Amino acid sequence: MNFWTLFEYGAWVLAALVAAWMLFDAYKVSRDYDEEFLVHTIEDLGEDAQWQHSSDESDDIERRQS
Repeated sequence: MNFWTLFEYGAWVLAALVAAWMLFDAYKVSRDYDEEFLVHTIEDLGEDAQWQHSSDESDDIERRQS
C-alpha cells in the first residue's frame, strides 16, 4: 500500500464519520423539536410563541442583575 491508498481509505473513513454524525444530529433535532417549530421562522410564529416570551424574560432578569 502506498501513501495515496491510505489517504483514500482515510478520506472514506472521515466521510463515513461525518455522515454518521449528520444522521445522529438529524435524529436528535427531530426528537427535541416538533415539525411546526422547525419549518417556521420566528416572524411566522409571532406572539403565539411561548418560548419567545420566556427567553425575553430571562434575558431581562440577567440584564438587571449585571
